[in-house]
Amino acid sequence: MTYYFLLQLSLSCVFFSSFDKKISNNIKKFGYFFLIVFLIIFTGLRYNVGGDWFIYNENFIKNSNNFNLFDLKIRSDYGWELISFFLSKLNLGYVTLNLAASTFFFISLSIFLRRYNYKLLSFIIAFPLIILILLMGFTRQAVAFSFLLLCLNSLIKEKFLKSFIFIFIGIFFHKSVILFLFIYFLFPGKIFKFLLNNIFVLIALIFIIIITFYSLYTDYYIIYTQYFGTNLSMNPESRGAYFRWIINFIPSLIFIIFHNKFNINYIEKRIYFSFAIIIILSVFAINYYSTGIDRYLYYFSLIQVFVFANLPTLVNNLKKHLILIILLYYFIILTTWLVYSDHSYLWTPYKLYFFDY
Repeated sequence: MTYYFLLQLSLSCVFFSSFDKKISNNIKKFGYFFLIVFLIIFTGLRYNVGGDWFIYNENFIKNSNNFNLFDLKIRSDYGWELISFFLSKLNLGYVTLNLAASTFFFISLSIFLRRYNYKLLSFIIAFPLIILILLMGFTRQAVAFSFLLLCLNSLIKEKFLKSFIFIFIGIFFHKSVILFLFIYFLFPGKIFKFLLNNIFVLIALIFIIIITFYSLYTDYYIIYTQYFGTNLSMNPESRGAYFRWIINFIPSLIFIIFHNKFNINYIEKRIYFSFAIIIILSVFAINYYSTGIDRYLYYFSLIQVFVFANLPTLVNNLKKHLILIILLYYFIILTTWLVYSDHSYLWTPYKLYFFDY
């Protein structure tokens, strides 16, 4: 776990010592590019590291032999298995799939954070929960999360068709992301106007939704009963659900109180406000559906990045103190998870493919 501590601490020190300094754009761009490449290698070329490593590796081998291109009704996710199948036919292993997933994840995250003033701070905030646990533990869901980032990025710019395409593709990498179709109902006037002006798009969407629902209905029913229905015993209790709820609750409460202070448009404000409300209310369901709620809390963790990366822009005199508090806070979160989590041992020791294969 030393590598994780060193990475978080190094990034925090670099940011704290340089955030208020005048640094040339070329140096900033080079540093940002170097960080992205480093994180892609760090997460994508890991070996025998991460929560679902062995399961994913076994599934990769299975998909290379049993994948049916025309069968959408599978327990895993079609998009993930399709890419696994093609990579295996190229005689490439599971590590290559991980590397591709990490590359796509960080490209998507970089696109989403393009509007943020403190990009490095955003990565520091995202590191414990989104990068370390989600990307390095639940890679399929991390790819779906990446598509959600691209969806939200397009949606905020009112590129509705593009946003729907992203979330639709994401469904085939982790079916859970289908829940986020609700965001289109947050601004019905804009969506209705767009569909009226694009009638062929409306017809195509109705057709796609019907076909998808017909193809995946059985899978969704099975998954629903396992996570929220009668077969809860098939999934063990997620003891980390309350931990992830608390660290999502704090930025949710901050956003609800100070939402008018953030310089964001109508669409983005409604999205994060809905995220905050859902996170707060989900506490009443954790005791009954801990695993299902916990899986969705990873998606909603995006509110942490938004609130804490933008909070320093709302203050002047206390900016440095606030940033220091945020950095210490996320170092404590990382430490708490590494030391006390039941499953953090699956991330240790960290091993790189080239040195341990």
